[in-house]
Amino acid sequence: MAGIAVDVSPLAPPKTGIGYYVHNLLAHIRDIDREDEFYLFSRRRFRLDDRVAPADKTFVRCCRIPRYPSPLLWYNLMLPLQVSRHRIDMLYSPTHYTSLVTDVPVVLTVYDLTPLLFPEAHRWDTRLMHKTYLRLSVKKAKVITTISESSKRDIIELLHVPEEKVRIVYPGVERRFAPIPDEDRLRRVAEKYGLPEKFILFVGTLEPRKNLVTLIKAFAGLKKRGIPHRLVVVGKEGWLYDPVFQALRDVGLREEVLFTGYVDEADLPALYNLACVFVMPSLYEGFGLSLLEAMACGCCVVASDCSSVPEAVGDAALLFNPHSVQELEGRILRILEDGGLRKELREKAVVRAGRFNWRRSAEEMLGIFREVAG
Repeated sequence: MAGIAVDVSPLAPPKTGIGYYVHNLLAHIRDIDREDEFYLFSRRRFRLDDRVAPADKTFVRCCRIPRYPSPLLWYNLMLPLQVSRHRIDMLYSPTHYTSLVTDVPVVLTVYDLTPLLFPEAHRWDTRLMHKTYLRLSVKKAKVITTISESSKRDIIELLHVPEEKVRIVYPGVERRFAPIPDEDRLRRVAEKYGLPEKFILFVGTLEPRKNLVTLIKAFAGLKKRGIPHRLVVVGKEGWLYDPVFQALRDVGLREEVLFTGYVDEADLPALYNLACVFVMPSLYEGFGLSLLEAMACGCCVVASDCSSVPEAVGDAALLFNPHSVQELEGRILRILEDGGLRKELREKAVVRAGRFNWRRSAEEMLGIFREVAG
């Protein structure tokens, strides 16, 4: 029996993609692992649900340091201190960074290297952490996991990591993401957020890498063609997002775009079900979990043809050059005008999303934990 420590700071609300990845891994590891003890530590308040916190395992919450200090204090003081107080055989750090001073072996998850590949799209502190502390964390780790072949290549090439040190553990799709036949449920969600009858959907943090400005410009072109659809943007404001609102002012379509902010987790499947098209125009994605969620719900997808996106969607989506407004406009228009294409994409999407399974991901990660713990 191994003692496995996990830095669950990403579980602090509101959860983003990393938080959902960690939550689902832990929930499914709980279902298959009846031997090991898991100790969960966080530098911020987080909430455990029954899927993650079973009665037959040990979970320990540590004292939390204040919300906005340097994360270096967490990684190199509080976290290793807590680890040393318990019978820990290994530490799992799913946050890109880890403790450099802990005595136990480390499994580190690096999702993507966007601060190195697109420094202009990130704050100075994130760029600095990736240029310095990420490289040290990678050296410290015994095994590095990532979420796509694309990210694995980037890690090997940019961080000069031996290929055998990097493993891929794909994300899965939660079962709640599926076609919803309950019209009343869909209606309630539509009323809750004031959704229009027909809309194009974007889900993601408002930040430069998500390339929302290109989508707004393509949407403006579609409105000139007379489409009745509105654009619905789901996600919190991140950083360097002023160009998004400037683009809206430039095209004069502020009333045609609905910003919902962060929505309840339970409502996301209905949003995907209600959307006519889901668009991911990102310049780079480590994987793009929302792609799988949309496809699992049978939503037609238009996505950029860069990084890991083709790896995720296969032939179940229409791809476009994320630097081409005209290509994006054309791909969306094809789906809106061609009923046969919509039917084909919906069927392919559900099948494709079904290939990504959280139980399999949990089995693979648990195997790595046990290998490293010895």
